[in-house]
Amino acid sequence: MLRRPVTLLIACLLLLLPTLPAAAATFNPGCTGTTGDAAALQSAVTTAGSNSQADTITLAAGCTYTLTSTLTVNADSGNTLTINGNGATISGDNARRVLSTSFGAAVVISDVTITGGYNASSGGGIYNRGTLTITNSRITGNTADLVGGGILQDSGPFSLTINNSTITGHYSCGIGACGIYIMGGTVTLNNSIIAYNNGDIGSSSFSGYVLHASHSLIQSSLSNVNGTNTNNLTGDPLLDTNRRPQAGSLVIDAGNNALIPSGVTTDLAGNARIIGGTVDMGAYEYVPPPTSTPTATSTFTPTATHTPSVYAKPHRHAYADRDAEPHRDPHGDAHADRDADRDQHEYADRDRDADCHGDRYKHAHRD
Repeated sequence: MLRRPVTLLIACLLLLLPTLPAAAATFNPGCTGTTGDAAALQSAVTTAGSNSQADTITLAAGCTYTLTSTLTVNADSGNTLTINGNGATISGDNARRVLSTSFGAAVVISDVTITGGYNASSGGGIYNRGTLTITNSRITGNTADLVGGGILQDSGPFSLTINNSTITGHYSCGIGACGIYIMGGTVTLNNSIIAYNNGDIGSSSFSGYVLHASHSLIQSSLSNVNGTNTNNLTGDPLLDTNRRPQAGSLVIDAGNNALIPSGVTTDLAGNARIIGGTVDMGAYEYVPPPTSTPTATSTFTPTATHTPSVYAKPHRHAYADRDAEPHRDPHGDAHADRDADRDQHEYADRDRDADCHGDRYKHAHRD
């Protein structure tokens, strides 16, 4: 009589087993030289969108994954797909959109550059219809014929959060802002830079959206920020050609350390995420140039020598005495007397000779 209840219990347990979450999967698309395996990346994204588990894709550092089709992330029952870029680049090869998130998808991307995306309508780099978080990343050089060359968020209950990232270099949009275009939902900017775009941020005039911004720089204007607006900046961020801050940039030490996501310790280039005590806005920290230290050299010090007193400078009164009275030789008088005696002897000798000559003259005439 106990067999039937036990059988029913086992059957119920078996029915419950498929609902238990599966272990998270990890994918590592490889790289040859600096060329990433784009086919392996595409396969990993497709698998992650349908395996009913949270997945992580880790790219190879320093590699560029050039796509032949758009990376489309499906909802996968709300499980999160995390893409760790490791400083790698994903390119649309100027022919296709790079990343598209489907309705209900949850995606976290970090430490990656998304570039070379193109779409004939909108969202050349990223098209978001899910929940997307971008951290320590760079979105640059993407195009769309109409709006949102960098990122377009569609109208609906969608969410885009951008942390310590830089969105620049989007110029070719025809009718609207080319950096980020918001059709609806919520967009949040933390410690980020939106600059050097043909229109940094725009929105549909009929869309209901919320844009929060904290410790971020939007070069052109903060007019689209209709939610939280805390310590934000406008103006030229003074970035170099690699979109890193230069000396004197507004974004240096202008972020908020509390807004850095947990576990983030380096920037997109692998430098410390905080240099100088306060995080910078954008994907890169400003790294001051090294300070050169002069090489120590020996200094010659002459040895002190004794100076005879004869060279000592006379006192003032000594010069006064010298000028007042001519110098006298202590033996001068003796020398003068001796010379006078000698002169007298010479004169006496001459007189005697003269007398002798006179006597001879007299004798001669007498004879």
